[in-house]
Amino acid sequence: MNRCFISLVLAVSLISVTGCNRPSNVVWQRRYDSGKEDFGRALAADGTDIIVGGSWRDTTGAQVVIDWQILKYDSKGNLLWRRVYDSGRPDWLSDIVVDREHNIVATGWAASEDNDSTRLLLVKFNPQGEIAWDRQYAFGLATQGLALTIDPSGNVVVTGSNFSGSDSADDNLLIADFGADGSVTRWDTFDFGDDESGQDIACDAKGTLYVVGDQVPLPDSSDSVSTADLLLVKLTPERKMLWRRIYDSGDDDLNGSLALDKSGNVWAAVSVVGSAGGAVRLLEYSPTGDLMLDKQYPGRFNASCLDIAIDRSGAVLGCGAAGPDDAQSYLGFRYADNWFSEFLAPPDYHRGVNDLANAIVLDSANDIVMTGVSDPGIDPDILTLKLRNVTPPNPPARPKKR
Repeated sequence: MNRCFISLVLAVSLISVTGCNRPSNVVWQRRYDSGKEDFGRALAADGTDIIVGGSWRDTTGAQVVIDWQILKYDSKGNLLWRRVYDSGRPDWLSDIVVDREHNIVATGWAASEDNDSTRLLLVKFNPQGEIAWDRQYAFGLATQGLALTIDPSGNVVVTGSNFSGSDSADDNLLIADFGADGSVTRWDTFDFGDDESGQDIACDAKGTLYVVGDQVPLPDSSDSVSTADLLLVKLTPERKMLWRRIYDSGDDDLNGSLALDKSGNVWAAVSVVGSAGGAVRLLEYSPTGDLMLDKQYPGRFNASCLDIAIDRSGAVLGCGAAGPDDAQSYLGFRYADNWFSEFLAPPDYHRGVNDLANAIVLDSANDIVMTGVSDPGIDPDILTLKLRNVTPPNPPARPKKR
């Protein structure tokens, strides 16, 4: 296999804020432009250092080149290093995580030699960004790693989708376990009769696993509408199903993300896409799978949520975008004390044709970091923001009923 591992440290410029006021809670903002097409997809915090995972694409040659790229910033927003990973085939990065030894583990997928199938791709980098090992796995004809976490034993758990290739098969939910050296310890697929995939994953201190994704009825299903629904499952450390929940708004429910709070409740966010545009619904499930809360994020046209996190106070923070499809802006919202507020409001971060925040994380100082894609109209760049996690003022008092 032809592996290319390039270390480049390029100048990072501050984003121009001409035409709008910079929000007061922004500590720093960085736009990364390699000169090609750059996409920010995932985040991890190593103390106050920030790891950004994504990809870059070059469409200027005879063949389109798609590779991973990982950026590491210090607490002040200085770029410490950039690494590009190339398996020799087109590669897509989905998620990253930092382990106890400060190594970076990333997952995604790579195209096969004939480009007719995909393989789960798992790579471990040391704290300096050098490759410790890289692995490809073909659990079926088409396998994709979409999210990962570290369990209490230090092992890596990846979720995604798997297609076996038989005529009657469909995509199944995949959960694969790997040792610290990247070796497979077990892998499981779950088929609930539809197309399923895992999009986000979390593990508690006991090793109990939570996965959120989507479930789409097959074309021959009795469900004539065939909209995507939110899929949420809870499994024992031995991967036995404790419960499964389906959330169906009646429209397409996409881009599931989840986080666990201190009480063991599961928070999930979903982007609901219908004829009137997009909306965000925030859900809270009890440890036994009871739906305790279902609220729609108010006040923004065509809103979407791509990732959520929970801060030290228990507030749920989400990131995504809002606005017309051809002119979206970064969106950051908070849910606490039964009300929504915004820590980053459109159009503060509308920098081009389409801007989308894909990931959010809290560093060890409880500050908020977001990353995603900002397209100025020439080629997309990675836009990363660090914001002070400032508690908003109390909501205005409601008038008393007479």
